[in-house]
Amino acid sequence: MEGAPRRDGWLPRAEHVWIRHHSVDQPQLPGLLLAWRRAGTEGRRARWEGWVIYVELGPPAHDAGPFVRQGWLGASGITPRA
Repeated sequence: MEGAPRRDGWLPRAEHVWIRHHSVDQPQLPGLLLAWRRAGTEGRRARWEGWVIYVELGPPAHDAGPFVRQGWLGASGITPRA
């Protein structure tokens, strides 16, 4: 995500974002970003992760879901909602 934070921590308020997650068939899901953390480095740059909450619809064939998910997601999978 562009504009990644300069430090770890909880945001003053949740931000609406789009989530792209490798385990979900949908191209993007609406979510809430609650915090950032540094998750190591890639070369000389910090690698960031965001704590997100999103709703994933279950597979229609199994009549399952929706499921509320939460967890740390790499910044490349988080996009601000316009």
